Amino acid sequence: MPLMFSGKILPAADGPVSIEAYDAGTQQRVIVKISGEAIEDYGLSRVQQVATAKYDTRQFEGDGKSIFVRTGDCA
Repeated sequence: MPLMFSGKILPAADGPVSIEAYDAGTQQRVIVKISGEAIEDYGLSRVQQVATAKYDTRQFEGDGKSIFVRTGDCA
């Protein structure tokens, strides 16, 4: 199921930027963490595509709730 992005950005002082998304079917909230380099190099649209693909294949971080998109994921 694709992710729907709310547009809410949760900036961090150190580390990745986080954006809020929801599962299109269940409306479950998903936090997508993004490296600054991934946004700079590939743009937000590409990062969102990668996040959706990672969500669909259940590539969660250790917390089991968030997705992390790094530069290498976007290539």
